[in-house]
Amino acid sequence: MRAYFLRNLRLLTVDAVRDALRRRILFAVLLVCFFAVFALDQCTAFWNGSIIAQGQRVPLEHFGRAAALPIFSILSLALTLLAALLASDELTRPLESGAANLILARPVGRASYVLARLLGPLVVTWVIAVLLFGIGTALFAQRQNAPPLPGLFTALACAGCTAVAAALAMILALWLSRFGTIALGAAALCPILYANAAALIGFELKGSWALVNKLAPPFLSSVVLAVAPWVPDIPIYGNPQMVAAQLIAWVVGSVLCLIIVFRRTELPH
Repeated sequence: MRAYFLRNLRLLTVDAVRDALRRRILFAVLLVCFFAVFALDQCTAFWNGSIIAQGQRVPLEHFGRAAALPIFSILSLALTLLAALLASDELTRPLESGAANLILARPVGRASYVLARLLGPLVVTWVIAVLLFGIGTALFAQRQNAPPLPGLFTALACAGCTAVAAALAMILALWLSRFGTIALGAAALCPILYANAAALIGFELKGSWALVNKLAPPFLSSVVLAVAPWVPDIPIYGNPQMVAAQLIAWVVGSVLCLIIVFRRTELPH
């Protein structure tokens, strides 16, 4: 039974990845990736070397590492939005066209089908993330002598954020239009980013803002705390282990919620 489930999941995931690759938005994404790689190269090259200040040689690598905070945060948020955008109609399109009914009429479980539809946009997003974070980590390691491990943790944090965003977008898309899903997701993202940013700089959050920071998906905190070892001179507040556990809980919870919701969803005839 397990082998049959994995076989169905693999075949359906391949089909979902092909669907995601046909999206016209990917051309724009590839263009943005090109400029992102160019920006990484220029930024790391600019802060390479040293300067003479008051007769002493001061290395610039610490200033260059500090640039990783906004760069990696922006890349992660952009990929998170991309995953949500691709996933927002990845499940509803085959439901509306009737393709899902034809597939589910075969001996294919709903869990394997919805997981495959989720993995489709995620695989595309993760490949782009590996490319961007891999190049960025290599450049920072070569030019700013940054250890590569925080770059790996940052990529893993980005992968978790994209998984949560994609799963939640699929759930919302079962009840809302694509525009409504994107609008509600963007509206929910703003207070999360504000709460995360305030907590990272040491601002004492109270009331609902504290709950948002502790309970909502750590879309910003997880990435910043992962790359924080590169900039030990900059005070960044937060518990990396707790934030990592919070992100893992959201990944598992959102995927399980998607499976449960889809199993109880009445398919259109």
